[in-house]
Amino acid sequence: MECQLCQHHAKEDKYLCRKCENTLREQLSDIPSLQQESKGFLVPSRTGTGSRNSERSLGFNVAAMDYSTAVETLPILHKYEALIRRGRNLTPPALLKREPSIEAEVAATTQFHITHLGWTLQQDWSGEFEGS
Repeated sequence: MECQLCQHHAKEDKYLCRKCENTLREQLSDIPSLQQESKGFLVPSRTGTGSRNSERSLGFNVAAMDYSTAVETLPILHKYEALIRRGRNLTPPALLKREPSIEAEVAATTQFHITHLGWTLQQDWSGEFEGS
């Protein structure tokens, strides 16, 4: 089978090669710490040229705020978590206890994805998941 991302050889039962699988695992592992670090970029900063960025008039960095609050990250992770749970006959997301904070929710859902990565990579949508 050919890797859906780099077109190198992938194991017969997986849609990604070992290198892309490891990259995906590392990227998932990095999400919680990147989400925490993004809080340090909420205040507008200077670009490499010394000029203020375009978000100066807002008083804060909107992209960092979105990432620190997981506005886009959690919906993507939850979408694929629901697919995995449905496909593996696990507890549906609606019946799960919510985590007490955004940080805990991000950590829990990324750990879920890391735990189930082997199964995920056997699904025809795994390349789409990696690209999200």
